[in-house]
Amino acid sequence: MLNIKLEKEGSELRVALDGRLNSVSSKELIQELDGTLDGALRVVFDFTNLEYISSAGLRVLLAVEQRMEQVGGESVCVRNANETVRDTLEMTGFRGVINVE
Repeated sequence: MLNIKLEKEGSELRVALDGRLNSVSSKELIQELDGTLDGALRVVFDFTNLEYISSAGLRVLLAVEQRMEQVGGESVCVRNANETVRDTLEMTGFRGVINVE
């Protein structure tokens, strides 16, 4: 299960995730982000409470990053990832694609 909290302030969209981002929950996240990304030039993912991310979740991050490139926005940022999620981002090369703080 994944809880998604979206907060938009100006052109920045903050996305706080709580739970597991897998093939099932990534579809929910895509639906939630669909209209919310309009007008966003910066997307910050807060992974404080994210326990796990699968390849489907990584594809969502990549899709958001590509969307930001298309609209001339900033890079996607991931904050507060636990060690497991950080390791996944590093092993898959995502730390070179998105900003991980």
